[in-house]
Amino acid sequence: MKKFDKLIDEFNNEKNIIVFTTYPPKNTVYNGHGGLSSFGKNFVRQLNKNKKIKIIVLTSSDKKKPYFYKENKKTLVLKLLLKNKFLFFYHSILPLFKLNHTKKVIFHFEFSSYGDLPTTIGIPFLFLVLKILEKETYLVLHQVETDLNRLYGHLGWKKNSLKAKFFNFFIKIYLFTLSFLSKKIIVLEEEFKKRLINLKINQKKIVVIPHPVDNNFIVEKNNSQKNNSLLYFGYLTWYKGIDWLVKNINGKTNLIIAGGESPTLKNKPHYKKFIKNVLENIENRKNIILTGFVPENQIKNYFQNTQISIFPYREFMSSSGPLSLTFSFEKPFLLSRPLEKYFESPDFAQALKETSLKKENLIFDLNKKSLEEKIFWARKNLQKLSQFSKIMKEKRSWEKVAKMYLEVINK
Repeated sequence: MKKFDKLIDEFNNEKNIIVFTTYPPKNTVYNGHGGLSSFGKNFVRQLNKNKKIKIIVLTSSDKKKPYFYKENKKTLVLKLLLKNKFLFFYHSILPLFKLNHTKKVIFHFEFSSYGDLPTTIGIPFLFLVLKILEKETYLVLHQVETDLNRLYGHLGWKKNSLKAKFFNFFIKIYLFTLSFLSKKIIVLEEEFKKRLINLKINQKKIVVIPHPVDNNFIVEKNNSQKNNSLLYFGYLTWYKGIDWLVKNINGKTNLIIAGGESPTLKNKPHYKKFIKNVLENIENRKNIILTGFVPENQIKNYFQNTQISIFPYREFMSSSGPLSLTFSFEKPFLLSRPLEKYFESPDFAQALKETSLKKENLIFDLNKKSLEEKIFWARKNLQKLSQFSKIMKEKRSWEKVAKMYLEVINK
């Protein structure tokens, strides 16, 4: 405990920031622990560039017990939170009392990221403790979904079930409670702000800061011209439409599925059945390659050796990490109809103007004919689509987005 207390004393400063997030192991960013994990690592890495502040990361332990370490001179990582355990809250609260001078807290939230329902239900109580300790809590909502009927296949529920109605009511109360206990709520797209306003959440509290783009990857010129394969990148889930895509992709179109099972769903019976169905539809399809989880050092290869990134999502409940990576590599891309609300964000709308594209050029309906027509059009307009991604990469660079966060919490 002496070493722990010594480190706490070192970081216990009013200029410093406490960050709750899932967080990858040392020396990794994209390691299969979930999209929030890589976001959290990039987030801390960018804040560390500010000479005046240090970061205390409170995150889930990837072992059976809590532990901690100093990642660098400016980051203290406290892997104290035990998923799905009551001790999750004990280990969260203990350092908060000790960090009595550190008043600013940024809490990155995504359902199931810190554990299943028992842990999720307890998070508002943690927010209450933060308020009692007079800390300023900035809630970053990585998901905003207010109608679970749109996710029935993802959750393994029946559509319009009583269960869905109950949890729809629960989510509204839950989000309202978290917002009440927060100083500001940060969402990643304009559409999500509208959804929160519809829940009667005070819109003065809501700030839109876009999903940032990692500019650390080296991009080769004309990388989208190398072959004609489509790329689906990310976890294999119902709401992302991977099952729909493998059923509807033309046998003459090559598809690379660069991803594996969802870490938060993999043990659930309905998800096992879903994965089995996807694998059966891929079996003996020579035009489809399933890679499984992509190691961090291989991400570049998949983006630079495919032609178009494709997003056949059934629902828009969060700003896509794979789309952000698509911008990183300046890739052409196509979005399904449910994702058209991206274009309500000002930077998306501006990128359309600068490239002389229309929203409909990048959107396909979830039917085979529309998919094939848009793939054909995209292959004739790769340069324009690449330029769109390049513009978004510049507008949403991590450097710019990190400054937005600091501006909000320093007001």
